[in-house]
Amino acid sequence: MTNSQNLKFDAIENTDAIVGIDIAKNVHWAGIILPNGKEIKKSFSFNNNRKGFESLVETVKNHGNFIKYYKIVILANIC
Repeated sequence: MTNSQNLKFDAIENTDAIVGIDIAKNVHWAGIILPNGKEIKKSFSFNNNRKGFESLVETVKNHGNFIKYYKIVILANIC
């Protein structure tokens, strides 16, 4: 493993939870997991607008009462 990969792994390992977001033009998908892989919230969708973003924030808040820090990971597939 390279030094760069180790730093990325350490950054994730020291996080209380990871929010993964797959972005698209109209509807995004997200999920919340712990660094050990345990799923906190199964995949859910939200719209690409202010109301959708607010629903994402609310969902993360509602499923993370015991979580202090989050790492946000965004995936954008470009075809």
